[in-house]
Amino acid sequence: MTTSPAPTPFQSLIAGTIAGMSAITVCHPLDVIRTRLQLDPTISLANSIKMGNLYSGFKTPFIAQGFYKAVIFASNTASINMLFDGQRNRNTVLISGCIAGAVNSLVVAPVEMVRTSQILRAKSQPGESLITTITSIIKTKGISSLWAAVTPTILRDGPGMGLYMLAFEQAKPFLADTTILRDQVLATKMIAGAFAGVVFWTWAIPIDTIKAMIEARIQSTTAAGAAGDTKIQVILSRSLKSLPIAYLRGIPSAAVTLTVYDLVAAQLAK
Repeated sequence: MTTSPAPTPFQSLIAGTIAGMSAITVCHPLDVIRTRLQLDPTISLANSIKMGNLYSGFKTPFIAQGFYKAVIFASNTASINMLFDGQRNRNTVLISGCIAGAVNSLVVAPVEMVRTSQILRAKSQPGESLITTITSIIKTKGISSLWAAVTPTILRDGPGMGLYMLAFEQAKPFLADTTILRDQVLATKMIAGAFAGVVFWTWAIPIDTIKAMIEARIQSTTAAGAAGDTKIQVILSRSLKSLPIAYLRGIPSAAVTLTVYDLVAAQLAK
């Protein structure tokens, strides 16, 4: 593991904000496509792209990504510093990542509920404002409905973030020791981040599919009819269908997020 000192939680908060906003700008269209594939068993990848509105629901995650990536990285750093006296090894990175992911789930759950609602309503109510969407959900379903999918979100992001952080930290020194990447700091971070994205989504995609189906069922009776079947074979089928786009989205997102975070945090910690 890296022996460089960890940044402070405040430095991690700043670096995480920058990293999150950078990644979502690149990857939001792929989030929209993945969600459509999870919710509609009849739609093809090509048709999900042809539907357009690939930046529908963008404002919510763009505003939130900076915030909840800040929460993840600040919580991760705080956990390592407070629980393990700043010592970074396999166990401390894994445990701290799990804690950070679980804490962040409380923030992510309502944001993703709103995003899914905007994706589902984009065709019937194009251009609907963020405030209108949130107000509609609260009026029709109650404020607690924003956290209706919090349990699968915790199951996805708790262990998922632990594995994500661990994969990145383990991959960096391994790649740096290879002849082709020796002294290639940026390339090493990018490839290690991409690997972390693969690890996260391999764990997360079945749970993420269940979460999306719960969110759709909360939104409307029409969506419930399309996404209400939670039999294992249905979940697996939709998970496998959306897995390629999850990887396509998750790999560049993780590469951008972790590389930007690592570089900014290192500069701030000097």
